[in-house]
Amino acid sequence: MAAAYRLDALIGAGLNDGGIRSDVGLDLRNELRNLTEAARAARGDVAQRVARLREKVAVRLGEGAISEAYARRLDDAVADLGEARL
Repeated sequence: MAAAYRLDALIGAGLNDGGIRSDVGLDLRNELRNLTEAARAARGDVAQRVARLREKVAVRLGEGAISEAYARRLDDAVADLGEARL
């Protein structure tokens, strides 16, 4: 669960300093919540959900909705989340 909290805090930091657009922050937090709830309930494939979240970060970077610096940090944090036991 610590990895999920770190990712949420990173999203918050990006929202606060403008590195992540507000609608994107909400979208990422919704995906994070869905992922952690699914992991807790042992529903669905966590690896698939992690891959989907990483893809969202890449797409949003391409749209200019996330700064390159935050996209790298988010991708690393999502990868850590995928390796962690939620």
